[in-house]
Amino acid sequence: MKTIKVITKGKSTKADGTTPIYFQFSYDRTKRTLLNTGKSVEPAYWDGEKGRVKRSHPNAEAINKFVNTLKLRLETIIDDAILNKVDATIPFVIEKFHTEVLTETPKGYGFYEVFDRYVDTARSRVSAGLITDYNALKRHLMEFEAFSKTKVTFTTITKAETYDNFNDYLRINAKNANGGSGLKPNSVGKQDKNLKTFLNNCMRREIIPFIDLSFMKKMGEKTFNVYLEEEELDTLIKFDLSNKPEKEIIRDLFMIGCETGLRFSDYSRLTKDHLSDKMIRITTLKTQDRVVIPISERLRTVLSKYEDYGVFQITNQYFNRQIKEIMKLAGFTSQVVVPAKKGTKTTEAVYEKWEMIASHTCRRSFCTNQFLRGVPPILIRKISGHKTEKAFLEYIKVDQELGAKEMIKYWDLSANIPIQAQ
Repeated sequence: MKTIKVITKGKSTKADGTTPIYFQFSYDRTKRTLLNTGKSVEPAYWDGEKGRVKRSHPNAEAINKFVNTLKLRLETIIDDAILNKVDATIPFVIEKFHTEVLTETPKGYGFYEVFDRYVDTARSRVSAGLITDYNALKRHLMEFEAFSKTKVTFTTITKAETYDNFNDYLRINAKNANGGSGLKPNSVGKQDKNLKTFLNNCMRREIIPFIDLSFMKKMGEKTFNVYLEEEELDTLIKFDLSNKPEKEIIRDLFMIGCETGLRFSDYSRLTKDHLSDKMIRITTLKTQDRVVIPISERLRTVLSKYEDYGVFQITNQYFNRQIKEIMKLAGFTSQVVVPAKKGTKTTEAVYEKWEMIASHTCRRSFCTNQFLRGVPPILIRKISGHKTEKAFLEYIKVDQELGAKEMIKYWDLSANIPIQAQ
């Protein structure tokens, strides 16, 4: 006899002191499984005999109604299976529970309506850049609807097949910033991450029931970025731009970024007020973290040239165009081979180094050079904001760099060892 019982595990298992409410599906006397309803309750409010939340709980009626609705859906599916002579095995019930019971769109809550509310409430606590990313995700989803003839709802987008189709669309067909088709893997990964974050938020707010999103794997690839070594920074700061004062300002701003490790949004807005006691103290715009950065001698040399740092307040786009021109003038023309993946194809392109330089090169150069100097990663991360050492090392890609340089040192050492006569 196949039965469904509403239970909890009795003890609190979550950080907030609550325990999940489960359906215990029994296939027979020996085979059973637990299905998480997505709701939880403090153990003191649970009536084990009746399988429901006690009336004394402030939200008892809503929780019980929600759980009973899910239970009725599941019972209907099992009854239909039995009538159609389909064996309602445990794998069958688990699959139906996640694909048909939990993913039914809540009445009165359209996907895009909820998404718009989510973005509106996020405006006051996240960066403008993230809001732009959310708007891009909505645009891609709507264009995917038109392309695939698949309506995006909470039910459809949480199915593995639809999610995979959406990723294929992003990789091959979605409009990119250059006007072509297909996003790079890291751009696809950004859409994946933001979509999953939104859906998890909906579950926390109980707009939709719990859904297992483990199939939503973030797509991505290791990015290829260059950095400037200490010798290259010395070359750049000594490059004479006295007859090009506007370009000299851009070069100096680039040097400030390389010596502070700040993002462009922060190092481009430095003022005298941020400097005191040989330190830069600034609250970053993206993360709202307060960072303190020692002023190096090279940075002090640059800053001493200016009475008013207001000359640095320019747009990122203008900065990136100008710094490339400056790097080309300064002779940064060594060739760089860059792997690139678009859709299912992987290719290689050859660039001169100046073409690879942009505002973010500063931050990567700072982190990499400080690490190569022997500064402990935990200290560098206080400025860079990387949460783990693994993420930090992947960011600077210094493992291969160090290995190659150590091999060269070994070659040089070996060349000076005299050969012993046999």
